[in-house]
Amino acid sequence: MIHSMTAFAAKRIALGHGFEAAWELRSVNNRFLDLSVRLPDPWRPLEPELRQRLAERIKRGKVEVRLQLQCSAASTPPAVAPEALAALAQLQATIREHFPDAPPLSVAEIAQWPGVLSGDADDTEAQRAALLAAFDATVDELIAHRAREGAQLAAALETRAQQLREWVREARRLAPEAHARYAAQLSAALAQITTPETEDRIRQEVALYAQKVDVAEELDRLDAHLDELAHTLTRDGPVGKRLDFLMQEFHREANTLSAKAAHPDLTRIALEMKVLIEQMREQVQNIE
Repeated sequence: MIHSMTAFAAKRIALGHGFEAAWELRSVNNRFLDLSVRLPDPWRPLEPELRQRLAERIKRGKVEVRLQLQCSAASTPPAVAPEALAALAQLQATIREHFPDAPPLSVAEIAQWPGVLSGDADDTEAQRAALLAAFDATVDELIAHRAREGAQLAAALETRAQQLREWVREARRLAPEAHARYAAQLSAALAQITTPETEDRIRQEVALYAQKVDVAEELDRLDAHLDELAHTLTRDGPVGKRLDFLMQEFHREANTLSAKAAHPDLTRIALEMKVLIEQMREQVQNIE
């Protein structure tokens, strides 16, 4: 199944002690997997595990992870441990003696500091488990969003690929006629200046030119690339890089077809192909 690299997901849960936690995940296109994780200070130890969980499920894209903690509207103030609170206050004061510009701790940061709230050891582990479960659910939602957009991208590519096949068929139909017409025009023009001594040479040059403007190989390769595109769109796992390579090959064949075209209709078809291929390439940039 094709996955887009552009998506958004969010989830909010009650964390206990009158606090709520909100996960936000955003992803956009990128050549590789680029993870950015922003967590409140007390929960920064979670970052390595979050990165590992994401890397196991997402292979490409720039993914931003953000966790926010907020006081719930209707909450009962939890019991605090005065000794831990005093120790934290002393620690902050000592640090700010050396770093006076350091920002003070917020209420949410203080509440999440180990030992400050009653029952903290057990609660912290329960909160950690709840945060990870909510994170996994948010990743599920993000991937589902990427899958839905991926299906739309695949449909758009299939539509344009079908139109490209139509242009290839039209080019095959026109190529022999175009070559024959051009050869006849060239032979007629050369007949006016042909002499017995040059007749064989001119005939050889006409045949050689006909070979140079033959586009059968380019059309065969375009058909082969279209078959590979159809197969790739049905594969599981990341296929964006493979599709990007195919778009380069499409461009190469269309450019060659345009250069070798011996008739205005073939030139027009080559230009139409380039427009379609560029549209496909833009879509491919968003595929994982």
